[in-house]
Amino acid sequence: MLIGGYLIQWIGFDPVAAEEAGGLSEAMSQRMLLMLMICQGGGLAIAIVVFFFYPITRKRAEQTRAKLEARRGTTCAGCGYHLRTISSTCPECGAPHQ
Repeated sequence: MLIGGYLIQWIGFDPVAAEEAGGLSEAMSQRMLLMLMICQGGGLAIAIVVFFFYPITRKRAEQTRAKLEARRGTTCAGCGYHLRTISSTCPECGAPHQ
């Protein structure tokens, strides 16, 4: 979004000429489409690389969850609701808990 205006200028778009011609030329339409595909493809490639190297495993996720649960209290075994009150049943699903 921040560089969109610069990309439009870079490919040579002229809004006045497009308005006078009654629309975009075929070449301009193709350049805009190509720029859209390159930007989306580049963003997808960056996301794939980030997720490929993101250091998360099932074991690490379980460790993180255990740390968070220890920090905030208990959760209901039936529905996962965060138990904030002291009662014998879960207010969300009604399951009994300790």
